[in-house]
Amino acid sequence: MAVLFIGGRKFYILADKGINEKVEQNVWKDVSMEIEQNFKNGYFAEGIISGIEKVGKILNEHFPIKPDDINELTNKIILPN
Repeated sequence: MAVLFIGGRKFYILADKGINEKVEQNVWKDVSMEIEQNFKNGYFAEGIISGIEKVGKILNEHFPIKPDDINELTNKIILPN
């Protein structure tokens, strides 16, 4: 699983062990730099969207969906109260 956390003036891209075994750290750094540049220019929504799209492409490249895959986790977004 890969997660993009955004809060305050910081953001984090966290990937689990299985992802990090296939994706080099410099890839995450490149995504982070793009998000950061958007944020610095005041393009917060664009930065978030771009980051999510890039992470999705990276994951799809290394973990493509197979016809027999089972979705083990819900796709429902959970928001804090």
